[in-house]
Amino acid sequence: MDDSHDRAYGGRIIEDLLIKPPPGYVFVVSAAQDSHYDLFMLTLIRKAIELGMNTLEVVTDARNRELMEELSSMQSDLFQILETSYGQDLLAKHSCQPHLHEINIMLRELRNVLGPKIVIFEGLTPLL
Repeated sequence: MDDSHDRAYGGRIIEDLLIKPPPGYVFVVSAAQDSHYDLFMLTLIRKAIELGMNTLEVVTDARNRELMEELSSMQSDLFQILETSYGQDLLAKHSCQPHLHEINIMLRELRNVLGPKIVIFEGLTPLL
């Protein structure tokens, strides 16, 4: 196998996405299928935790509750979730109402308190 194949399968692509760009970079991820997007985001979060990177996920539209249950079980000092409440059973450590100003207030507070290196957004519908 060539070196690029070894790097891809060694998890270096995800690690490079997390550690090489300068702070402040924004990546927008879209996928043809929700399952592909979910797998990518789950892989990204797991790698960030493995690298010891403080990560905050903001969930404004959780399409996949099974994935949310898996992510909520991963919450720790390194990985926390802010979930907007639409009347469902909340799985996150932090929650707020689905209003843009409330999401912004909670996000600002959690960024100041937790100091995450990475902020991931799941579903941006309320923010658009």
